[in-house]
Order: sequence, then C-alpha cells, then structure tokens
Amino acid sequence: MISGATRVLGVFGDPVEHSLSPRMHAEFARSTGADTVYVPFRVSPENLRTALRALPALSVLGVNLTVPHKEAATDFLDELAPAARAIGAVNTVIDRQGRLVGDNTDAEGFLADLRAQFPDRSWQGKPALVLGAGGACRAVIHALVETPIPEIAIANRSPDKAERLVEELCPDRGKPIALDSPELGAWIQQAGLIVNTTSLGLKGETVPGCDLSRARVDAGVYDLIYSPAETPLLQEARSLGLAASNGLGMLVRQGAASYRLWTGSDPAVEPVIQLLGSPPGE
Repeated sequence: MISGATRVLGVFGDPVEHSLSPRMHAEFARSTGADTVYVPFRVSPENLRTALRALPALSVLGVNLTVPHKEAATDFLDELAPAARAIGAVNTVIDRQGRLVGDNTDAEGFLADLRAQFPDRSWQGKPALVLGAGGACRAVIHALVETPIPEIAIANRSPDKAERLVEELCPDRGKPIALDSPELGAWIQQAGLIVNTTSLGLKGETVPGCDLSRARVDAGVYDLIYSPAETPLLQEARSLGLAASNGLGMLVRQGAASYRLWTGSDPAVEPVIQLLGSPPGE
C-alpha cells in the first residue's frame, strides 16, 4: 500500500523499460518492512541534470543510475563517495538533506557475488583476465584490486583504452592487451578467473579468440550479462566443467547495497536472486 509516508526510490535510464530493479526493490521492501516504492524513470541524457537536481524538491530518497548516465552524473552531484570517485562512475544517488551524494555499489556487488559463486577462492592467488574496458570493467577492476590477485590482464579491442584503465586503476598489477592478440591464449591458460564485462553474448555472440578449452580446470568464468542467463561463453565454460556464473547475483547484491545506503535496512539477497532467476510464472 502506498501512502503519504511512502518514500520514493527509482532508477534513471534510457531505455529503462527492461529493468529488473523495480521487481527487485519491491522484494527488498517486502522482506525488510520498509515503506518504499521503486519507480523506473526514463531520463534522456539531455535531461539528466534537471532530473537529478529535482530529487530534493520531490523528496525522492534516492535513485539508481544505469546506461547511459553513470559517468555523466559525476558532473551534476554535490559530492562523490570514494568508490564513485575511484571508479569514475555513479550508480547510486542519495539525497542527504538536499545535498546529492553519488556512490557506486557495483564493485561491492560484484566482489560479494564472486565470493558467493566461487567460494573456494582459489582464484585469489592466480592471475585474472578481464574482457572489455568499458564502464562495467572499471567497477570490476576496482573490486579485483581489493583481493590478493597478483596480476590482472585487461583485454580489449582497443588496447589503448585498456592501457588507460591500467594506468588509472591497477598500475602495479595490470597488463593491457588487444582482444585479438596472441597473448590472450596465454592469459586464458594461466588465469584463475576470467570475467566478461563486454556486451558480447547479449545477442548470442561469442568473444573472439576466447577459447576456454585452454583454461585451467580450476578456473572460474564470470559473465556480467544476466539476460540471457547463459551466454555462449558460459555455455562453453559449463560444457568444459568449469565453474561459471552470470551477473544476476551482482545485480541483486549491488541493489541491496544501494538499498542499505538509502534506508539503513539490510535485505536478504539469496531469495531475490532465486526469484529473478526463475522462469516467468514459477
């Protein structure tokens, strides 16, 4: 039931109709008993500043940001939390008495799900291979540098972009390589963790040059894509007997971290991961 005491949360994106976040946050509210409602707002890039600055006037408790707003929003907020400043992107905005604070829970959500999906943590003592060098990659690298992983290779179509990421986020442990480089095979052979942060797989595409038959038998393969639930990369990983996971758990765990920032409530995540991962009607 929505009343005058209900606090409004939401997500700004363009497009936003496909978002699972409203269903996710409805479950968070139900499980914690918090009186909140979560609304998807389609906000175009040219209206982002206006929409953000309107949050205090509308008494909106906070919003998530998704494509294409995460990096652009940094210019329109009053303060950036350390994670958002380091990653260079915002996925959570909190209204603190009229002062808009930008935070980023993507790295926290990724690392928490990585530990949940691959609990033996054997990947921590081995090199990691990260595919892609976009905004999602920044959060992944920020998370991985908090672990004992000794080396992190960033493979991207444009090695220059990967090189900039290494310089900014992991200068002591990072190695930029081209996605089509012969080096990719060597990194697949030694990596304890392989993470896809690209959009390759959304429409059934494979990742060029990523032959998992060369991977270690104890390697973990993580794909940030969660729809479809099984990308070709994950299908190949499972067929080879490798530990594999999509990014649904990351989505839910970063959402739960945002919910804690807004409400102080700590929602359970496992039931929501199971709910969102179930076929419609189940």
